[in-house]
Amino acid sequence: MDRLIVVHHEFFEPELIGRITERAAELGFRVLAFDGRVPGEKEKGRDAVKDAEILYAFSPRMLRAGSEKLKWFCCMSAGVDLFTDPSVFPNPGVMLTNSNVYGPAIAEHVVMALLMMMRKMNAYGEIVRERKWTRNLPIDGIIENSFLIVGTGNLGTNIASRLKGMRAGRVIGVNRSGVFRGEENPFDAIRPIGELDGLLGEAGAVILAVPKLGDTTRIINADTIARMRDGAYLVNVGRGNAVDQAALIEALNGGKLAGAALDVFETEPVPPDDPIWDAKNILITPHVSGDTSLPYTRRANVERFLADLERYAKGEPLLGLVDPKRGY
Repeated sequence: MDRLIVVHHEFFEPELIGRITERAAELGFRVLAFDGRVPGEKEKGRDAVKDAEILYAFSPRMLRAGSEKLKWFCCMSAGVDLFTDPSVFPNPGVMLTNSNVYGPAIAEHVVMALLMMMRKMNAYGEIVRERKWTRNLPIDGIIENSFLIVGTGNLGTNIASRLKGMRAGRVIGVNRSGVFRGEENPFDAIRPIGELDGLLGEAGAVILAVPKLGDTTRIINADTIARMRDGAYLVNVGRGNAVDQAALIEALNGGKLAGAALDVFETEPVPPDDPIWDAKNILITPHVSGDTSLPYTRRANVERFLADLERYAKGEPLLGLVDPKRGY
């Protein structure tokens, strides 16, 4: 058995590695797994990749260590912006797939962030830390509110489903085509990106769930913020390039927006002296909305890989196939 799969991870339990190893053996593959949390495992993993036919990992450095033997790279993340440069691939024939299973975890994060902002949890946190009993802060809510979700893939669809389940009033999705291509459509309507400017003023909250692409760079800027409803909220769980942070800070500090929750930033980690830290009504999390510490996410990640491994072994098209030039 000389068909080698290298798995390099930093979060899988032994049971999940065993699941990969067992199913791979049934399909005619040998598995070498390396845990990046263990000293020396990264180096061993890079050495092993040169003989791999399949690599299941996060790292561009791990991918570069491959050879002409490598046929398929399954990226453990949903975002593939680190892999759009052809020089990352050891040979031009490598297929790229992603692990597009983070929607449920990220949707929960979005609901949490929205409710924290709408229910004024930051302000009430300050009040109770001072041992006061102020109860009259004005609040918003998800029920009967309107939402605009930019990006209708796995992330956007899961977010829309959760919001509709909480009786949101109207949830509009925005994508390039204006057509929903998933299986179950939770949106009240889908509009093309060209109509974004006219839709921004209708939403109580705008949620960004887009990948890092050239045409998503700073789609939220001074002009688009000006078109948003006064007192609206912004949530970004896609990529940091989608938001002009300077314009957002001005809108928050000036009271145009009631709050913003950012999980992603153009520069990560965010520098300690970045003014975004001190913006009014800002909720910052360090790129953890799809955190793989959630057991469901780890299991789903592996099952997604194994489903495509079975298709790969049969010579069938892979479900998670990504075009590096398009970025999705």
